[in-house]
Amino acid sequence: MRYMVNGGYLFGDVPYDLLDQPAGSMSLGYSKYGYNLLHHASFAHNLYTNIHLDFNGGGVILNRIPLVKELKLREMVSLKSHYGKLTGSYHPVFGLPGYYTTEMGKPCTEIGFGLTNIFRVLRVEYVRQLGGDYTNMGFADKNGVFFRAEMSF
Repeated sequence: MRYMVNGGYLFGDVPYDLLDQPAGSMSLGYSKYGYNLLHHASFAHNLYTNIHLDFNGGGVILNRIPLVKELKLREMVSLKSHYGKLTGSYHPVFGLPGYYTTEMGKPCTEIGFGLTNIFRVLRVEYVRQLGGDYTNMGFADKNGVFFRAEMSF
């Protein structure tokens, strides 16, 4: 299992582009520490937390299937979650553009299931967005299939 947990609080007044903005991706490539289904300009917060979990099953399920066992495929499960808010102590130097969301009722979360070790270098993962309504949600998909070159043994 791989994991990354981070969080922070930004003291003082800064322009909006220095606030925490979770990295989104609008490509077909799987982003390891970015959010695959999040529009890249959606959230801006001065108080935030991120959690990324990535579990490689090592073939626990797929090694029980006779012909698939020979391919040495590995099952993957991933979970990514972001939560943040703009506190009352923040006073903008420049106004925040209207396409950013600063209030979240629930975390923006993505869960993924996939296979790795395809031809020893390819990872394919189905990702679904679970929560977190936001302004730019119309530009992003609720689910998708992503690819990544990744060596795992």
